[in-house]
Amino acid sequence: PRGATVKDTFLDLSIRDMLRMLHIPSAAHRRFVRIVLPVAPWVFGCAGAAYALLPQLLSKSASEAPIAFSGLMTVITLGCGVGVQMLGKVIDTSRSARASAVAMGVITVGTILGAVASSTRSLPLGIAGAAVMGAGYGLALVAGLSEVQRIARPEELAGLTAVYYSVSYTGFFIPMAFSALAPLLGFTTLFLIGAVLALCCLVNAVLGWRAHLPGHAGWAIIFRWQLARYCLTTVALTPLTTSCTPSPSSASVVTWKSVASTSPAIWSA
Repeated sequence: PRGATVKDTFLDLSIRDMLRMLHIPSAAHRRFVRIVLPVAPWVFGCAGAAYALLPQLLSKSASEAPIAFSGLMTVITLGCGVGVQMLGKVIDTSRSARASAVAMGVITVGTILGAVASSTRSLPLGIAGAAVMGAGYGLALVAGLSEVQRIARPEELAGLTAVYYSVSYTGFFIPMAFSALAPLLGFTTLFLIGAVLALCCLVNAVLGWRAHLPGHAGWAIIFRWQLARYCLTTVALTPLTTSCTPSPSSASVVTWKSVASTSPAIWSA
């Protein structure tokens, strides 16, 4: 109510009202579940592994400057993560999961470098692994937030972004889980397991390359595919410079009208 304090407003809300406010329908979008959620924990998971685990594993190799080396690894990881985000915007596209696939490919390479560094205790490999995992963190963050902006409706953007960050922050459990399981499996094995899981997420992103695209982006791809198929079937024997203008046959006209009317923004995708 107007003029009421935050406390009064909060007390006036019932539990059902609170649950209704927390309900984000876009979180059940198939694109969000298929592409965004599997990549989200890797955002901070790989970054945490780079600046929390690798410095600990390579502290003896850093000889008399383990604290400085730990700070250097943190700067490299976060610096690469921030610096690569401009490239992530270039890689990202509304027509496929290219950004998520590239991010998971980089993270897979980074975890493999982390496994080799933990096995050999090599400082150069550790620094390279931190840089690559930092780049993976930046690319995955840009990919996830870009997908969220395309999936969410304007009134749900803040809520879906909160859901995305909530899932992303679960990645901070990865260093803790590694430390707890290291006496049983060893850090090298755990990094290799992480590489296998990252590779599985990469395969999932590739298999869902254009699955469940939100909004007009999916219809734009369908329209362009139908246009390309029409051109191939009707002007296959004409030179490439010939304009492929659809004939006024009833089937073609119905097809183009039905597709074009589905989304008015189809050519702007």
